[in-house]
Amino acid sequence: MNFTLIICTYMRPKPLQTLLQSVSKQTVYPNEILIVDGSRNDETKVMLQENPFENLHYFKVDDSERGLTKQRNFGIRNVSETSEIVCFLDDDTILDENYFKNLLETYTIHPNALGVGGFITNEVQWTKITEATKPKKSSFVYDGWFRKESLRFRLRRKFGLLDDTKPCYLPTFAHGRSVSFLPPTDKIYEVELFMGGVSSFRKGVFDTIKFSMYFEGYGLYEDADFTLRVSKIGQLYVNTAAKLEHHHNAAGRPNQYHYGKMVVKNGWHVWRVKYPTPTLKARIKWNATTLFLAVLRFTNIFTAPKKMEAFTESLGRFVAWFSLWFQKRPNRTMSFLRKIYNIFLSERLKETLKELYFNQIRKEKFKRLEGNYHTTFANGIEIVTKLPMYYVVNDIARYETFYSVQKDDIVIDAGANHGHLATFYSKKVGTKGKVYAFEPDKKNITEMKANMALNSDMRNIQIQEELIWDKNTQLDFFEAGTVSSSIHYKPKNAKTILKDAITIDSFYKKEQLQRLDFIKMDIEGAEIEAMDGLVEVLEKFKPNFAIASYHWVNDEQTYKKIEAFFKAKNYPHKTIFYKDGEVITFAGNNIA
Repeated sequence: MNFTLIICTYMRPKPLQTLLQSVSKQTVYPNEILIVDGSRNDETKVMLQENPFENLHYFKVDDSERGLTKQRNFGIRNVSETSEIVCFLDDDTILDENYFKNLLETYTIHPNALGVGGFITNEVQWTKITEATKPKKSSFVYDGWFRKESLRFRLRRKFGLLDDTKPCYLPTFAHGRSVSFLPPTDKIYEVELFMGGVSSFRKGVFDTIKFSMYFEGYGLYEDADFTLRVSKIGQLYVNTAAKLEHHHNAAGRPNQYHYGKMVVKNGWHVWRVKYPTPTLKARIKWNATTLFLAVLRFTNIFTAPKKMEAFTESLGRFVAWFSLWFQKRPNRTMSFLRKIYNIFLSERLKETLKELYFNQIRKEKFKRLEGNYHTTFANGIEIVTKLPMYYVVNDIARYETFYSVQKDDIVIDAGANHGHLATFYSKKVGTKGKVYAFEPDKKNITEMKANMALNSDMRNIQIQEELIWDKNTQLDFFEAGTVSSSIHYKPKNAKTILKDAITIDSFYKKEQLQRLDFIKMDIEGAEIEAMDGLVEVLEKFKPNFAIASYHWVNDEQTYKKIEAFFKAKNYPHKTIFYKDGEVITFAGNNIA
């Protein structure tokens, strides 16, 4: 039986290598292995070049194909014509040596099978019922085995929010039991849903059914959606003899707030795939169970060590539940609920919750006083701004990954925007240092001056309204009054303004600089030209750099040409790709 293995991966070269090593030990080996890589760097590609595997084909996808469901559909489009079965594995799994053998035998035993799921062995502890080992009242019992029943299931049963639907089947009000509630009997069980990361399907299934684009990015419950749709046209099975381990890797997963929203919204979507018109009783039980589980997660604030995770996830669940009402019921009831929503989540309350949240997860401390926002850093520096710096502090920390601005330093902040970073650098360099804040957008300059006025002694910041370029000239500048103002791209409603442009080499001579210690740059794609205009500065002062290099110019991300620039100059550099899509190229003698 010819079969294809598809592995969709994102920024996990080491777990992927471990998985492929377990694949290489299989008693039955795939006829082809398709690696669909959505990573923002080449580490996975390099790993595969250094560690070749038989029958492996590597595909690197861009933003248009990135995300679990998109990558799976991409892989399906590239499956060989001769393949009969298509298998999927998460990149953080490790296989028992007979995994594929047992999985594929299921299709022979059950010729009607359209799909077969594998069985994860390392997440739940099961015990076989014997004279010596018997279940407690609080245990979950199934097919001669028992396991610990979690508190949420025990409480749901107590409140009438749990029925006796078999594992891997969806109850009329959803919130059922997953494949982890099947015991390790080595038997084959009929099911209607199973995990996508340990799954397989007949190739013909994909002629009519694809993974839904409703589930973007991380794709929570996309497997339940897909298998429920397949089960409407044929039979699915789980073979508990097809064993593997799942070693959860946190890379690429959403934050807890977004995860909480996904649990509710994606769960609602899957429920309606199986039951498009649920009964009133089922609707009441779905909503009651959803709210109950959100409240239960909220109580983890008091009972679990990761209190902020519990708080933010439960908040995400509540917000998603409210949003479903607004989305689906535009009537008088909705108007009432919207009023309640606005009362409980007013702008003031949202700001209070954000302040509480970020004070818990960040080293910095945030406080709102008299309409302004005070941010105190771990080193004691305090900055006052018109808008909160909840997200800016993360940028500041990233930019200082390899070089931390010192007292008396001379700094260029290219793309200063509202001056948050310039103000921070100003406090660090002191009265003998200097910060040159390059910002050509008039509205942004106004906001920067307003922020500077809220802080004491900002005389060491010098605002420069020129564009930075590879020659001294005049250029059309698309002024939008936002962070998107640019030379290369024209944002919506932007005005075209003729602006002076200057090279950094010319600027240092005009200012008669004797040193230049640090250059931070985020100038919307113009970084490449700016680098060509600072060759003398590079040779004379050898500054440290932190350059936002995630922009796209001429269908290519800017980090590639920036890296090529530094490589040609034999200048130490390193590009870091962050999970949220940010890319920063660092350079200087401090690069490890």
